[in-house]
Amino acid sequence: MTTTEGREILVGIAPGRNWYPSLAQAADEAGRRGLGLRIVVSVPSRHEAPPTDEGADGTVVRHVEGRTRPETAHARRDDEHTPGQAPYLVVGIDGSESSKAALAFALEEADARGAGVRALSVRQPSAVMTQGEETALQEQRRMLFETTADWAQKHPGVVLTHELPVGQPVEELAKASEHALALVVGRGATGAHADTRLRSVADGLLHRAPCPVIVVPAV
Repeated sequence: MTTTEGREILVGIAPGRNWYPSLAQAADEAGRRGLGLRIVVSVPSRHEAPPTDEGADGTVVRHVEGRTRPETAHARRDDEHTPGQAPYLVVGIDGSESSKAALAFALEEADARGAGVRALSVRQPSAVMTQGEETALQEQRRMLFETTADWAQKHPGVVLTHELPVGQPVEELAKASEHALALVVGRGATGAHADTRLRSVADGLLHRAPCPVIVVPAV
């Protein structure tokens, strides 16, 4: 296999866990992108208790050079999508720079896999729709369409749909990705300017989503 010099995908696996889906996902990604593959095995010391966090099972770490560098992916344990259903990826959009980077990666990935993209911008629930909330809904819808417009033109072969579900971001994105090839979200900055809301959504999805989760950091 011809690889791109200096670029690789790094997959971390832990013995005793269901590591095969992670390795298969990483190998497939490396093959599609012409990248090298490095496997890191985590071996606990004799005095270290084995990890029990189910959400950490099968974590894949990817390092891809360039403006959009996916950080982590969680490998699902069952089929990638429902047989007979057109394959698709789900991407969360909130107007942030990291969500725009997530959209760019999702469209690139979908183009390479012959899949569609479902772009979701989740609305927080409200008991009564007031005039101000109706205006906010229109603004959110406009943000979603404007955010995706330019990137969609760069990938005309990808079927892109727009959705504004009502609920909590983690719950709605996880629900939408039940049969997805992958769920792509932004992470936000770290350090003094960290967006804790974005990070909490990304962290929640790594534990709740039923498919691979690709977290794209802000750049």
